[in-house]
Order: sequence, then C-alpha cells, then structure tokens
Amino acid sequence: MKKAYVSIAELGPDTDGKLPEWYLIFAAGTCELEGEGQSVVDAIAAAQTLKNLSRRGIDIVVDYEHQSIGNAKAPAAGWVKEWKWVDGQGLLARIDWTDEAAGYLKAKEYRYFSPVFYTKKEDRRLVGVHSIAL
Repeated sequence: MKKAYVSIAELGPDTDGKLPEWYLIFAAGTCELEGEGQSVVDAIAAAQTLKNLSRRGIDIVVDYEHQSIGNAKAPAAGWVKEWKWVDGQGLLARIDWTDEAAGYLKAKEYRYFSPVFYTKKEDRRLVGVHSIAL
C-alpha cells in the first residue's frame, strides 16, 4: 500500500482581493516532510504525476480539513480542473472554487492548503495526488 504524505502552504487573495487562477501546489525542488525525510518535485516527478492524474481522468477534490481521507462527509471546497508544470516554479493547479470556499478564502478564514500526495519509494519523487485540503 502506498503511503500518503501531507505538506502545508499558504494561499489567499491577491492585494486586490481576487483569487488567483493558478496555485503553486508543489514548488520545484526538495521539501522536508516532518519525520519522513525529503520529497522531490522536478520535471521527472511532474511528468509522472501528470500522467497518473490524466490516467485517473477525474478532478481532484479540494476539501475542508482533510475530510476526504476520513470516514466523514467530505463536501468539496473546490475541484482541480487542470494541472501544469512550470520550469523553475513547480506544479500548479487551476482550482474551480465553490462559492462558499471562495468566500472563506477572500475573508481569509482559510489561509493554508495541504496536499495529500504519494512519492516513489526509490527516489522520493512525487508520483500522485490524492486530494488537497483547506
């Protein structure tokens, strides 16, 4: 069974109060996973991840407080509609927010997101995304 990992990053409206169209979900490079070592996000990892996401053929849910990995109801805050790799930046997602979630974000009631993801055991490269939580 694959082991899922979680990381945390900040999000929110720009200085004009508008939500961005694209969000940097995984910055290019390595990141330290608390107690788990490093994970790697590079062009190779992005290509494999995008291939796996495409093969699934479904939108990735953005939920509240990681509810989709538990046994509770998990209403969506939004859906990842598109992914792209940008050299020097990382893996970005275009998210279609629900009206409720957009309101929370604009009011800064939620400021962080946390993707749940999988890495390849051999080289710790990103290979998949389960969900993203506010």
